[in-house]
Amino acid sequence: MERKIKFGVIADPQYQDKDMDRLAHRDYRGALAKVREAVHFFNSIDDLDFVIVLGDLVDDSEMSFGSVMNEFKRLKLPFAIVPGNHDFKATNLDKEKVREGLKFDEMISGIGATTHDEREMYYSFKMGGYRLVCLDTNSGVYERHDESAHDSPIENKIKADSPGIVYNLIPNHIWNGRVDKEQQGWLKNELAMAETTGERVLVFSHAPFYPQIQDMVINYREVLTILERYKDVVVGCFAGHHHFGAFAQFARLGVNLRPIPFITFKGMVMEGENAFAVVAIDGENIKVQGFGRENSYQVKNGF
Repeated sequence: MERKIKFGVIADPQYQDKDMDRLAHRDYRGALAKVREAVHFFNSIDDLDFVIVLGDLVDDSEMSFGSVMNEFKRLKLPFAIVPGNHDFKATNLDKEKVREGLKFDEMISGIGATTHDEREMYYSFKMGGYRLVCLDTNSGVYERHDESAHDSPIENKIKADSPGIVYNLIPNHIWNGRVDKEQQGWLKNELAMAETTGERVLVFSHAPFYPQIQDMVINYREVLTILERYKDVVVGCFAGHHHFGAFAQFARLGVNLRPIPFITFKGMVMEGENAFAVVAIDGENIKVQGFGRENSYQVKNGF
């Protein structure tokens, strides 16, 4: 079976009409022009199948959704979105407002996606011989910036649900979220179905599961265990959230496994040049063409 897919990637526009954060090097207002530039470029590519936005479309105001979504409406091809922690922060953790801001139901319909539950924001769709699995790494745990975050009931619940995890690498690590048990069960089912039908899978999320950086999903080990079990169908995993980007291949030492590539894309919101990418997968290779600050990669995926 021929498998070919080509898609555009944008991570973390984090748009808001406010001044640059000089300390964090985030150009919130300038992100809108960067989105416009990327959309124009994607529209110029004849063989692009879709575009995915890896979360954090806005910073901390729900009033920003309209402006950035108007830019994405200019796309002449389907686009998908996974929600980011700042999207929830902008709505004071109101999931329905996030759904409305991201035009989630309209987006799902536009790409022919299947959701686990109409109340949830994780889903899958098929294209180019691949099953594309889009996770919600918020899973009920949302961003907190107060000084007492390490004593919060939310954090205590995470620790109770995920014993033995490496936690609190930095203060307020809570913003990295997690994938809860229900979503893990759904992920296992999606991968099992792909294994049965001979499909290959691409996994998308806001926060990354690997490599071990400070912005990883808190219970990343649980998710890695699932992905490792289905290593023969998982082509690669793609994330944002860590604005500096990262790349690694995961396989346990001493075990003869096909490594799974994990690519984390740079945040568009960072000051300076734009950052976005085009990913082409042909069943044997993953080729990432980065633009602006984004890196380029070419990876043999082992199939």
